[in-house]
Amino acid sequence: MKITGIRLHEVRLGLVSAPYRSAKNTVSTLTSSVIAVDTDENLTGWGEVCPYGANYLPGLPAGVAPVLEALAPALVGRDPRMIAEINEIMDRAVVEQYYVKTGIDYACWDLLGKSTGLPVHALLGGKLTPRLPLIGSIPDGAEEMRAAIGHYRSKGYSQFSLHLASASRTRVDDCRRVIESLDAGSKVVVDANQSWNVLTAVEVGRALEGTGIALEQPCRDLEQCAIVRRKVDLPMVLDEIIVTPEDCIRAASAGVADAVAIKIGRTGGISRARQICDAADALGIPYWIKDVSGSEIATAAIAHLAHSRPAKQILGALSCMDFVDAEVCDAALTHEDGCMFVHDDSPGLGCEPRQDALGPCVARFG
Repeated sequence: MKITGIRLHEVRLGLVSAPYRSAKNTVSTLTSSVIAVDTDENLTGWGEVCPYGANYLPGLPAGVAPVLEALAPALVGRDPRMIAEINEIMDRAVVEQYYVKTGIDYACWDLLGKSTGLPVHALLGGKLTPRLPLIGSIPDGAEEMRAAIGHYRSKGYSQFSLHLASASRTRVDDCRRVIESLDAGSKVVVDANQSWNVLTAVEVGRALEGTGIALEQPCRDLEQCAIVRRKVDLPMVLDEIIVTPEDCIRAASAGVADAVAIKIGRTGGISRARQICDAADALGIPYWIKDVSGSEIATAAIAHLAHSRPAKQILGALSCMDFVDAEVCDAALTHEDGCMFVHDDSPGLGCEPRQDALGPCVARFG
């Protein structure tokens, strides 16, 4: 099997909780870049790239096409099933740009599955975790939080990631009241998206002590988060600074990470996210598996990787498709009582885009 070309489609995804306010920005719609990797065996693999605007990841939607243009000459003619080799080729052709490489990596895993007749989770070693508890991403604002929590609770969710854009006393008090209104069995993370300085993080953390929450990525880097972890009696989740296995090891060595959130789109794809999971497993650090955003394709990639991890390590997963209002694919995914799972009888990622939702091809490479 050889890659014959790469196609790019762009899909607008509206957010269910629009406008969605986080500590980084406020958005109502996202642009998802759906990537098709075509082969000489009449099989197509599908991937997806969906940065959360232009100021969250070191990448933006308008940058996908130029990166694909640079990658395509090195990829055309290669066997997409040789996924480790494909990732090395991409790294030689383009430095970093992991968010675009994620889309190619997804498509190659999809092709490997389709060519063997196996779902991706089987290729990763099997379904060690049959059902994946889901975590809802909750926007900032008291009323917005209550509305979004109601939306997710109606789907059976019991895990919530509350984004706190403003660290004012009023907003922190609002957040505490929302937390205290939840059932005792709910798991809650308060996420600052790297936006606070040490003083603010310590003040907010101390104000939320005793609520049973975990504090997620309060500051920009590991050193600042380490200071906060020593001063605040709350478990800490690291997110944006976990990009490589080495990041996970450094966080564990510093005694900062009680858990991590692994966003596949930030790491370069299933292949690299899997390595971070391996490092976290060895260190005994539990994790959520997520992507930045996207449609059914990103959600399926999350589900397949999460299924293949040990149940004692998986805290939950993010369903991107519950976060947006568009249906882009027919997907072999089931959501039930706040959990999700993929179907075993669908090879690859189990996603086939609907042509009416996918729209026209905006660029071809190779």
